[in-house]
Amino acid sequence: SKAGKVLRHRQFQIQLPAGNDAAAGAHAMQQAVDQLILELQQDILQLN
Repeated sequence: SKAGKVLRHRQFQIQLPAGNDAAAGAHAMQQAVDQLILELQQDILQLN
């Protein structure tokens, strides 16, 4: 059983320019989260 075992350890780092105001910062944050989701999906698919 894989329960309770660390299968993989990986660090993710995503950097995007945040812009000069809150709206630009929020947009950059959304882009970074979208990129993180894609990278996590790819990483999970590699486990199988």
